[in-house]
This record gives sequence, structure tokens and C-alpha cells, in this order.
Amino acid sequence: GLDGPASSLFAWLAPEMRQPLRTVFSNLWLFRPVVISQMTKKPSTNALARTTQAVTMLSGSLQDNVLPQRAWAVVNLRLHPRDTQASALARLAEVIDDPTITLSPYPSGLNGEPSPISRDVGAPGFDTITGAIRALRPDVVVAPGLTVGATDARRFVDIADDVYRFMPLQLTEPERAAIHGTDERVKLDNLALFPAFYRQVIRRGAGS
Repeated sequence: GLDGPASSLFAWLAPEMRQPLRTVFSNLWLFRPVVISQMTKKPSTNALARTTQAVTMLSGSLQDNVLPQRAWAVVNLRLHPRDTQASALARLAEVIDDPTITLSPYPSGLNGEPSPISRDVGAPGFDTITGAIRALRPDVVVAPGLTVGATDARRFVDIADDVYRFMPLQLTEPERAAIHGTDERVKLDNLALFPAFYRQVIRRGAGS
């Protein structure tokens, strides 16, 4: 479903869209099934609507002429904020439907529950970030969103009221597709945005 950050994202973006998309995203109560159907077809938007998964490691027999006595797989789950480890494992068990297969959380530092959803308008951190973005790029539409990968920001959840994941990057579709993949890169123009953005954040934070 389109709840939490995804709902906020489209509420902010809908007034800036052209027709007919403005009508569609301004009336998700009516068009929600159509929007979800389209979003789940693209990797770049699929994780906004649901928990996603990808098999990242597989192991079985060590010889090409020996049947494996034991096989295992690592499945990387990007949990949607409305899900938990327990609910995701229960869903996997239901889909696999094989009592001989054991499911358990992977012992990794990246393993954990979804982070709490941070506040938007009116929260000091959010207002500082949006103000910094608009100061540098007044032509850009600012909206809350959902970061679908684990970041170091999760270390601050227990000591901060709100934790925001944001980088001042402008990425094309091929550049987004290359993240954690072959030929991952950013343009030099993007690197120039970083110090300019953080100067704005520090100045605005110091004045708040």
C-alpha cells in the first residue's frame, strides 16, 4: 500500500505534477490500485510500496558431480516501514510452504527493524534541510521520501528525535541503476553540491 513516507511523498508532489498525473496522485483514494500496480513494476519505485527481496548468496554442493546434502541462501530484504522482521519471515514461510526449510534472520550488522519515520514540516531538522535545498536550488521541488537501503544514520535512532537520510545528488536513471553495481559513479558537478549544501545546513542549524 501507499502509506507512511510514500503517502507524504505524493501529497507533496501531486500539486507540482502535470495533468493527468496531478489528478491521479491527488486522488489516491480512487487510483491507489493503479498507482501501486505501476510502482511495483519498476525497481526504483517498488520498495516505496512494499517490502522487496533479492537473493544475494547461494551455496550447495562443492562438486559438479555430487548432490548437495545441505543448501542455503541469503535473501536480502528491504523492509517497508509497516513491516517487521517477524512479519517478513512469516510471509516468506507462507510463500515457500516447505517445513524442511528453516528461516532465520541473518547475523549481520545491517540486520534490524525498519527505522522510525521522522517528522516532516515543523520539525527543526526537516525545515533546516528543506531550507538548505531551496537556497541552493530554488527550482527544485522538495518532498519527504523513503530511503530503501541501510545507512549509518540508523546509529542515531536511539539518541535523536528525527533522523534524515539525504544527499545533495542529482542522478540520472542509469546512474541510479549503477548504485552498488558496475561502473558506479557520480558527476563532478554533484560533488560540488556537497560542501555548499552542508554549509547551508550548518548555518541554518546554528541559527535555530
